[in-house]
Amino acid sequence: ILERQITDEELVEIMKKAKLEIEVFVHGALCCSLSGLCLLSSVLYGKSGNRGKCVQPCREFFESATDDRGYLFSTRDLCRIEDVRFLRNIGVTALKIEGRLRKQDYVRNTVLAYRKVLDSDEKDLLEAFSEAKEILSYCSGRKSIRGFKTESSFDEMILKNSPGTAGVE
Repeated sequence: ILERQITDEELVEIMKKAKLEIEVFVHGALCCSLSGLCLLSSVLYGKSGNRGKCVQPCREFFESATDDRGYLFSTRDLCRIEDVRFLRNIGVTALKIEGRLRKQDYVRNTVLAYRKVLDSDEKDLLEAFSEAKEILSYCSGRKSIRGFKTESSFDEMILKNSPGTAGVE
């Protein structure tokens, strides 16, 4: 299972050399730290993200000593629905969708959306994308981004002037 912060260029190189089945994150929360290395939740609330208990304090409003204010650590959510065919074509074996600590309807709808695109014929692909995006619009989360497609994608990860929530609770 590859980290969420991998770029498409890095992924293509890994897939060329991989002798193992590769699983890639395609949907869910991103971390302001490198995933699995953040200690903010543990330090502030005693609930370690490294143990699957993160309470996402990074989504809170912060003010810095230099008067920078806003949602300074709140990343957008990962949504690679438009990249499903690319991932399959380069040989990715499995798509990982965040489900831990999520409500059942979120998991159900997200899996349904990705399944709709995966199972569609080439001639029905545009309609499948449209239906999948409609389904995902009902999933609660933050505004989405297609991930770390290139190095410059990192610059678009945080929208500090908005808590960034989207979808239906």
